[in-house]
Amino acid sequence: LAPGQHTFLVQAVDLDGNVDPTPASRNFTVVEAPETTIVSGPEGTTTSTSASFSLASTIAESTFACSLDGSAYDACTSPAEYTGLGIGTHELQVIATSPDGKADPIPAAYTWTIVEPDSQAPETRIDSGPAELTNHTDATISFSAEPGATYECLLDDGAYTSCASPVAYNGLAGGPHTFSVRATDASGNTDQSPATHTWTVDTAAPDTEITDRPADPSKGDFVSFGLAGSDNLTPVEALDYQCRLGDAPWVDCASPKAYASLNAGPHTFSVRAIDAAGNIDSTPASYSWLVDTVAPQTTIGSGPPTTTTSTGAHFTFSAEAGATYECSLDGAAYAACTSPADYSDLRE
Repeated sequence: LAPGQHTFLVQAVDLDGNVDPTPASRNFTVVEAPETTIVSGPEGTTTSTSASFSLASTIAESTFACSLDGSAYDACTSPAEYTGLGIGTHELQVIATSPDGKADPIPAAYTWTIVEPDSQAPETRIDSGPAELTNHTDATISFSAEPGATYECLLDDGAYTSCASPVAYNGLAGGPHTFSVRATDASGNTDQSPATHTWTVDTAAPDTEITDRPADPSKGDFVSFGLAGSDNLTPVEALDYQCRLGDAPWVDCASPKAYASLNAGPHTFSVRAIDAAGNIDSTPASYSWLVDTVAPQTTIGSGPPTTTTSTGAHFTFSAEAGATYECSLDGAAYAACTSPADYSDLRE
């Protein structure tokens, strides 16, 4: 029968077919059964040996009966409190009964597990961060530990503050920096050996120098340049270089840097150093010179008469400015000489 008021009527009929004109009647009420709800309870897995449950019923002023782990139902109230529980899985069942005495036919149930307390501190890991030497004044650092952990971070000096991964910093000053992070697990254990990451912000560019260079002018068949640099942090041997000839694009290079088969005319060689932080010399070293591929024209200005009785000879000669000379007498090997060139004790 549906919840609510009901009336039952009955009338008798005798063997002659006479019907009782005043049927007997009975009024009664079918009350609605309450629905029991466990509103809240402990976490599904917990280390606490105590438990508190908030109970509710769909019918006001209902009473409750509770059964823990299959025990007999006993009267209970909301909140239902339990202490001194053992390690393992537990189940609470609750039945609500309405003020009219109607009990919920299907108890509400709640299951949870108590585990041994966790005394092991988490291990904090830094997964990524800035390079050991960088020219970036911002930094992003990622870190991790066991699931459910919370974190505290510290940059350089100061106090630890709550943080989450990844953490970002901007406008860092030049120089060394140290980031530290420690995790705390769900049981309250804190990592006593925080993970750290150390790096240096370097925004100072290196200086560049050309140590060896071709003569000016020089032939263009082969020229070579010696490169050197200096930096405030990067060792000299760790510097990188970029070179270019004229207005050509910058290309990676090393010392010595050589070129072959250059065209005649003016040339400019430039080189810039790059330090380990990525800073590039903004004032590259450069050298300009002239490649001369035209042979000089040598002229003998004076010498002895074509026929003479003198056993000595005096010669003057010239060519373009800056030229050097080699001389050969009577088919001998050419040897360095200067003008004037003098010879004596010549035979007939």
